[in-house]
Amino acid sequence: MKASGYRANLRELKALTRSQRIGIFDRDNFQCQIPACGRKVSLEVHHIKGEFADLRTEDYNSADNLITVCRDCHSGLTLCEINHLPLYRAFFLAPLLRIASAPKIKLEVPSQ
Repeated sequence: MKASGYRANLRELKALTRSQRIGIFDRDNFQCQIPACGRKVSLEVHHIKGEFADLRTEDYNSADNLITVCRDCHSGLTLCEINHLPLYRAFFLAPLLRIASAPKIKLEVPSQ
């Protein structure tokens, strides 16, 4: 069953295409970007300015607002963002934005 009204519009605005997700995963070397984690499985894309961002702006789904995280880290970030917004803003927002916008080094495996 499809959601209707506000929730359906919200879901459409937040939706990323497959190519956008793969692009973010590739930029982040297919690895969770939370420094203490670094997992390479069960990856998801987190909207850094998620719950308090204006979804109508073009930068909501821009690369600088997206970061690769594993499922466990994503759950933790989202819970903190929803339930403790001042804490999320104080401790996570700036570091995540810095990580997302930092240049990444691509490791290439030599072909044999």
